[in-house]
Amino acid sequence: MLLAVLLAAGCLAGCRSDTVDDARLAEAWHLCEAENFAAASPLLRDYLVRHPDHPVAHYLLGKCFANRTPVELTRAKGEFDMARYLLETGHYTGVPGAAVTSDAFLADTHYETALVLLHTAMEAYKAGIAVQASVGILKTALEHADKGLQVNPASPPLTELKTTLERAINQATQYSPQQPLSPPAGNAI
Repeated sequence: MLLAVLLAAGCLAGCRSDTVDDARLAEAWHLCEAENFAAASPLLRDYLVRHPDHPVAHYLLGKCFANRTPVELTRAKGEFDMARYLLETGHYTGVPGAAVTSDAFLADTHYETALVLLHTAMEAYKAGIAVQASVGILKTALEHADKGLQVNPASPPLTELKTTLERAINQATQYSPQQPLSPPAGNAI
């Protein structure tokens, strides 16, 4: 009898904890939507300690890293990669308080990854690294944009980013040191 009472109490405590955690994840989602990444980051880190296999939390933490000052592009990409891996292995349980399909969410992770890679290539160029060295990074970004469009072909941000990446790759492959390189057109960064 005592064992049954202890198990029931443990279940209730666990259920309450999951409800609180879900509320915190929903709050972090809304903070990221409001571009309050500094406030969302600690909530997400805390959430991931208890739920390391939640793709939404990894995705949101990636957005926090990509949008902080200074940006942490490598960490952002790692979080987006983890979110995508978890999605592709069936860990998607939905976005708290939002109707987002797993396909739309997967397309968003590809978009954010491509955007981080474009930003990485531009940062490398600004740091004095030869523009031709960024072609591989830009091509990987383009692969992510293409994969995102395979899942969500009607996505205007992915379509615009793909066009920007194609222009950047074309410009980088035709670049000569005598010609100045201008940033890709559009507001992709």
